[in-house]
Amino acid sequence: MFEVRWSAVRVLRCLARPETLDGLAVPAEARACRVASDELLLIGGPAVVALPDAMVVDEAGGWASLTLAGEGAGEAFGRLSALPVEPGWLQGVVAGVPAKAFVDGSEIQLLVAASHAHHVDERVRAACSDLLA
Repeated sequence: MFEVRWSAVRVLRCLARPETLDGLAVPAEARACRVASDELLLIGGPAVVALPDAMVVDEAGGWASLTLAGEGAGEAFGRLSALPVEPGWLQGVVAGVPAKAFVDGSEIQLLVAASHAHHVDERVRAACSDLLA
């Protein structure tokens, strides 16, 4: 059965030289997303990460996390974005706004700016109402 779940998420933005980010030991409970050669997001990990010669900013309040789960998650994502539904890390436009996504089996976690959460929720429910029924 298809479901949509919103949840709180911790996001740490790490800005450093590429070789510094390459050497980061990613905490087991976090997902690392390379946004650019000198920028990495840690999703869902600890509040503090030791990363010498880097700037690490806690952006937890600036992000919202939506998970599309179960049968129909891939179809729902396809209705919201032109991005391919492939396992791994994606970034692009979802529901008309910039987003980041983790595709993992039958779950797709979307990260959007917290200011877009209401809009994304409305778009998901409008585009996928038949899947949610």
